[in-house]
Amino acid sequence: MANSLKLYVDTQNNKLVQSDTDASDFTLPTFFQGDVLAVELKLLEPNTTGGLTTPFNVISTSYTVKVAIGTPDTSNLCRNRLLKKLCSQPKT
Repeated sequence: MANSLKLYVDTQNNKLVQSDTDASDFTLPTFFQGDVLAVELKLLEPNTTGGLTTPFNVISTSYTVKVAIGTPDTSNLCRNRLLKKLCSQPKT
């Protein structure tokens, strides 16, 4: 997928990371109303066999994802068992 925003989600720590091989924090770029871009989302789980070069395994199960700027409707999101942790996080 050319010219897409690649997002890697560490599902254990509920945060965006640089990649499936780099666990450092990722900060989203600034978005503006009217922006249109393709998003490639990869859900990651810890690699339990260890290894410094592969800290994560990519979760290969397919999900439908909605992306929005603003306050999303999380009523359906919270039904997904992998994302329930995100819904239970206190709002800051």
